[in-house]
Amino acid sequence: MASGRDRMEDTFSISKAFSEGFGTYFSKPLSFSGYYLLFAILMLPLTAVQLFFMRGIPPVSYLASMINGVFGNIRSATMATIGLKVQAREQGMEARETGLSTYLLCALSGFLYSILVGIGCMLFIIPGIYWAIKYMFYIFFIVDEECGPIEAFSESGDLTSGHKWKLLLLSILVSLFGLSGYLLVGVGTLITGPISTLVLLSAYKQLKRIQQEEMELYIPKPGTAPTVAAPSEPVVVSVTDVEIIEEY
Repeated sequence: MASGRDRMEDTFSISKAFSEGFGTYFSKPLSFSGYYLLFAILMLPLTAVQLFFMRGIPPVSYLASMINGVFGNIRSATMATIGLKVQAREQGMEARETGLSTYLLCALSGFLYSILVGIGCMLFIIPGIYWAIKYMFYIFFIVDEECGPIEAFSESGDLTSGHKWKLLLLSILVSLFGLSGYLLVGVGTLITGPISTLVLLSAYKQLKRIQQEEMELYIPKPGTAPTVAAPSEPVVVSVTDVEIIEEY
């Protein structure tokens, strides 16, 4: 029989992540694609600078790439914020407002994430892939739970524990889906880009539910005392019974 953890791990579904990602996007497509287009316009000059100076002046190209990365992290945080608001509204709940400090934390954390993954890739690539998967949900923790960078990395590490192979497959599929947007002269990315982030957001929410179920399974609820078996009544043996047993 499968353990409780094995049964709960089966509830993390890649197909469900894509289904929910599409559903969230099409509930508010103009907002998602509109903001994505705004960031694309802001990032386009930096991308041009990055490509133009790639061979001639590498430091300039690298600086443009870093700034582009900051905008990319803020863009992902924006997609996640809208996605969480849509989900909260569907559940009849009120979503938390995201302030400027949250976006700045996402930008800083993204910079640290890039350095960590970059160092890992220099160490024979495998550590980079491992750390990329382990800490892939840091933005969602910052947006959803107001975590700081270190706490967000720590929480992401705990959340992805035991699911890394499946998350690696999900990341590959999401990357291929995102790249498919370039087949329509790049215009398709206004759709595939937001959906890619929302698919990862769905995976994050699924894993959060699994984690919560595990905590409820192994940690007793407040106010409940552990069940103690009632002591059985002592067996009374008379002296006569002992004498009869000794004779035999």
